Amino acid sequence: MRDVSKYNYVVAPIVLIAISLLIPLGVGLHVEAQQVPREDTVYVIGAQWGPPPSWNLYSPQTTWGAGLFLYVPMFIYSWFFDAWLPLIGQKFEFVDKVTLRVYIRPEAR
Repeated sequence: MRDVSKYNYVVAPIVLIAISLLIPLGVGLHVEAQQVPREDTVYVIGAQWGPPPSWNLYSPQTTWGAGLFLYVPMFIYSWFFDAWLPLIGQKFEFVDKVTLRVYIRPEAR
């Protein structure tokens, strides 16, 4: 019976050298980049796993990202500044205990 370990020590470096020489040459790795027109491009998160289940924010199986990217909030809370930062809203004020008045930025109308 032949000693396999000696055979592996001889063949393995030869195979590795051959592979390392063929990979930079691009043998069998021909890939062309495709240009998609920007106006025809639509990005939907979750399409990799199936169609988006729902765009409803209150649905138990809503599409990831619908809450912040599709429906932009009026204000975003910043942990760094410990404050509400305006996004669509300009400012807000409490009129009484149950009423909140929100002023919307003119650019968002």
